[in-house]
Amino acid sequence: MRVGLIIYGSINATTGGYIYDDKLVEYLRAQGVVVKIFSQEKKGFWGCVKNNYSSKIFREIIEFSPHILLQDEMNFSSLFILNKKLQKITHIPIISIVHLLQADALQTFFLKWMTKKIESKYLKSVHGYIFNSLSTKKSITNMIGEKNLSVVAYPGKDRLQLNVMKEYISFKCQDNKLMIIFIGNLLYNKGLHLLIEALGEIDFKMWQLSIVGGLHYDSKYTQKILKRITDLKLGDNIKILGALDIENLKKELLPQHVLIVPSYFESYGIVYTEAMGAGIPVIASKTGGVPEIVNNEINGFLISPGDTTMLRDYILKLIENRDLLKKMSFSSLSAYQNFPSWNDSMAKVYEFLRKIKNAQPLPCLQERFPPTRE
Repeated sequence: MRVGLIIYGSINATTGGYIYDDKLVEYLRAQGVVVKIFSQEKKGFWGCVKNNYSSKIFREIIEFSPHILLQDEMNFSSLFILNKKLQKITHIPIISIVHLLQADALQTFFLKWMTKKIESKYLKSVHGYIFNSLSTKKSITNMIGEKNLSVVAYPGKDRLQLNVMKEYISFKCQDNKLMIIFIGNLLYNKGLHLLIEALGEIDFKMWQLSIVGGLHYDSKYTQKILKRITDLKLGDNIKILGALDIENLKKELLPQHVLIVPSYFESYGIVYTEAMGAGIPVIASKTGGVPEIVNNEINGFLISPGDTTMLRDYILKLIENRDLLKKMSFSSLSAYQNFPSWNDSMAKVYEFLRKIKNAQPLPCLQERFPPTRE
């Protein structure tokens, strides 16, 4: 089987969506699937729209002649016209990998409205979907209606290959300071500024924060974060580590007490399940697919998006009640067992794609596929 995949830039980027795409490519190739990655350049709104008219990628797709063409939904503005052109001369099934509805992560009304319009056109231009959560599936269904050709395959839990003993959790919960970790690229949507504000209202002797994530995605936002840390005189309590490779991320994660990533929107959140593998409870926003991972007051706390008072109060609760912290840590480790591995999830996607390839014709296509070489 030959499968094409369209993404922006390099598949080695360290965001959740790219990790998912990379794991899928790795699994498919291990099954003997020939996978070719087609990279588009992300260069502002009109630059992305212009990608639709690229004869180069159009020609490369035709020459490769994939049995299935996968597309990262992030590329929606670069594909909503290109897909129509492809469908005029081929019967290649186009399947979108949907990590989140991009419009859901935007704050400005007009930008949100405009994005939703184009995103809707794109989603109607494909034949099926791979969703990373039930929440993502629901968002798409609400926008364009139910589509039969889809699969929900959660991100895997085991990228870090952690092996944590309950005795270690009990021991570290006795530490005086609450060890907090934030994992996420420094972007407004991830809500690091909310965490900084909440910590600014808590005695600095009671906590320590490690910030892990890329600093270059939004330089203005990063500068605002650095300035706010300075203004609140929190520099001695905060380590800014930037992006870490897997081994260094494991080392930084293991001694922590709680992961806090109060995103305004999160379709799933790979870091939440990974943290629970280290017996680390999570404080996150009640939005998107997060409630599919975090059971409020069991393996973490859910706050209303943007609510710094609620966030501060939950942090204080864990500082003041170490028995609660320990109980939540054990619950996190227990919950981790129920999340799928990457192999389990990607096997589900592979089976979905295999059935599409073997279906002659697909219900979603009006005509049979033309003969394709093996």
